[in-house]
Amino acid sequence: MNKFSFTLMLLLVCFIHGSFSSAQEMVKIKRSEFKIDDKEGFKNAWRSIKDANDLFEEGIGTYREARELYLDAYEYNTNNAELNYMIGICYIHTDNKYEAPEYLEKAYELDPNVTEDILLLRARAYHLTYKFSEAIEEYAEYKNTLNRRAFKKQAGKIDNFIRQCENGMELIKDPKRVIIQNVGNRINSKYDDYYPIINNSDTLMYFTSRRPASVKSDRYIPDNKFFEDIYYSVKEDGEWQYAERMPKKVVGKKNNSNTAAVGLSNDLDRIYIYQGGESAGDIFYSEHKKSQWRKPKKIKGKINSSDKESALTFTSDGDKMYFVSTKSKKSFGGADIYMSTKNNRGKWSKPVNIGPDINTENNEIAVTLAENDSILFFSSDGHNTMGGFDVFRSILDEKGKWSKPVNIGYPINTADDDLFYTPIGKGRTGYYTSIRETGEGRKDIYKVIALGSEREMKHSVDNDFMGGFIPENENLFLVSPTKLSLDTSIIVQGTIISKDSREPIANASVEIVDKVTNTVESSVTSDEAGFYKLSARKAQPYSIEINAGGYLYEVDTID
Repeated sequence: MNKFSFTLMLLLVCFIHGSFSSAQEMVKIKRSEFKIDDKEGFKNAWRSIKDANDLFEEGIGTYREARELYLDAYEYNTNNAELNYMIGICYIHTDNKYEAPEYLEKAYELDPNVTEDILLLRARAYHLTYKFSEAIEEYAEYKNTLNRRAFKKQAGKIDNFIRQCENGMELIKDPKRVIIQNVGNRINSKYDDYYPIINNSDTLMYFTSRRPASVKSDRYIPDNKFFEDIYYSVKEDGEWQYAERMPKKVVGKKNNSNTAAVGLSNDLDRIYIYQGGESAGDIFYSEHKKSQWRKPKKIKGKINSSDKESALTFTSDGDKMYFVSTKSKKSFGGADIYMSTKNNRGKWSKPVNIGPDINTENNEIAVTLAENDSILFFSSDGHNTMGGFDVFRSILDEKGKWSKPVNIGYPINTADDDLFYTPIGKGRTGYYTSIRETGEGRKDIYKVIALGSEREMKHSVDNDFMGGFIPENENLFLVSPTKLSLDTSIIVQGTIISKDSREPIANASVEIVDKVTNTVESSVTSDEAGFYKLSARKAQPYSIEINAGGYLYEVDTID
């Protein structure tokens, strides 16, 4: 499946070491094979490779910086298999995933044996860029190259990737009518930003970031990213303000430990936070008293254990808690969702696993309640995910049983990680974390606006025709002249092109939708040059929807 573009003229806490996000082994770029005789620039290019190797070896947290240095060296020699391979890996694990296939394909063309996992890496690049059919072929071919020992170790993982691609092929056939907006650089940074926690009035947001708090901030050794830290933003006049770090009493003076926001009390006076490391961590809370946040305390009761407890959500009355834990003795596999009730002394009861209908052999994380506690949103890398973690929804029936989870669909869910979905109000809007091409960094916070079901076209026909003869000596105007009102209509035009081939796309359907009435304002198809032109009655916010056979569904807004 391709992707098109168009132009307009107007947590650690989330267990994301998952299935494939661990650091890759660096392949050696040999000096003698990289150097081109009689070509200037080798010295600077080789220095870039050495510096890039150092950054790469430090971990994923500095892959982006390594990638830029590898690209500098690439300008000197574009035909080195190992260099192309390294650039491809860096793209897969940072941003701009759509660049990865080009470099990994070239690495394979130059040397099919550049590494033992080149077919797997190519498959991953195809998978992450929605080329599901090509990914399935590559996964299968890679699987056939494995010896008995490697097959026993990796076959299950590869089969899971293939299932995800098959799920993806089905999910993108039925794109959901939504607008997905990056909340902007007042909140998102070039680092990972995730887990938005929003109040009911959509005016206050707490979230977790892996940005440095200062030039002296330390990096977390397992992934070489900065430690988790908590930030917040308030909305004024409909705009989120620049995020600020939580007070030192909550997150500490130095950014040298993992502290993530995982929940908020209904009265907003208590924020729940996660503190911990790679394999263990607990839930704490900080209270807001006398206009300031207090030092965090451990949550009371039997929630915390020697394993890792993280994301949580409360029922509207505050008497039940759903949370995520890796409790090894009670888990169906990895991280599971548990439920606990509060007694009259304010302590939480022994947690109960909510069962195999929700929890799988993989990881279930990022739990949120909505619609008067009758809908459960969570992320999982099990069930019918299309890749990484997807957001799922389950409904509580009259007997108190959660229904079979349903994937909330593409394009909310992608072939990469999609997490921490938080609906607002009646659920027409929500916030979540995703990895998308439009991001400020790798993981960003996005707003989702549901457009509702398919609409009927709005027709307008003028049946007043002018005709006949004008009698002699009569006023030449059939209607007395009046002052014309101001024309507030707008013209929207642009060109639709393929992101991969840069070729124009003909016969693509383009619709302008009134975001207030949810009706089609104007509709047209692109011509042979990919050009379209349509109009709207007045200057106001609209959504524009583009659909073309064989391409991913695209929705954007016109402000």
